[in-house]
Amino acid sequence: MVSGTLSPRVLGVVLAGGGARRFGSDKACAMLGGVSLIDRVCRRAAPQVDCLVINRAEKLPVVLASPYEILNDEYAGEGPLAGILAGLSHAGRSGYSHIATFSCDTPFFPRDVVTRQWHALAAHGAAVCVARQGARRHHAFALLKTECAPALTAAFDAGLRDLRGIAGIVDTVEVSFPQNAEGPHGDAFFNINTVDDLALAGSWMAQVQPRLKTGS
Repeated sequence: MVSGTLSPRVLGVVLAGGGARRFGSDKACAMLGGVSLIDRVCRRAAPQVDCLVINRAEKLPVVLASPYEILNDEYAGEGPLAGILAGLSHAGRSGYSHIATFSCDTPFFPRDVVTRQWHALAAHGAAVCVARQGARRHHAFALLKTECAPALTAAFDAGLRDLRGIAGIVDTVEVSFPQNAEGPHGDAFFNINTVDDLALAGSWMAQVQPRLKTGS
């Protein structure tokens, strides 16, 4: 939970509704180090927010049963912006002031991403904060005020689908994260798009975990 806030404030939304065409199967169910990607992401996201839901077009398989509510897309198959709109709608009905979004195929994201985004929003008075590492913006990791919903819904209805377009609709700031971070090649936002990416993530974990156990 974001420190210094009253609960409920931030609704976490794990975006798990993608088609995974490059991966070839359901990425959320892919196993990394004996744990599914969706479970790894939820474990990192849950402590950072007041409540966590999973945005998905369908239920998780029984073997991956989750304690978190499944929030269905209102516009199935229309990309992550549709998931964000579903999260904003749910947050508005449930009394949350913000939503924090997390990508289901990015398991090494910072454990303080929401706290840092919260402080950036407060400092700049913006409506949205997006994570950045180096030259890359990671639009699927964002903190948005619930009040953004009408403007983003109107933009979606007008054809907006690319998350990068949000910055042209509502006031957006960025918060930067170090490049030498947790994840393959120091990339905290390492994105698993292919089976090769999954193998690389597994190799990185196999190298890092023994050092963590010995304290080196």
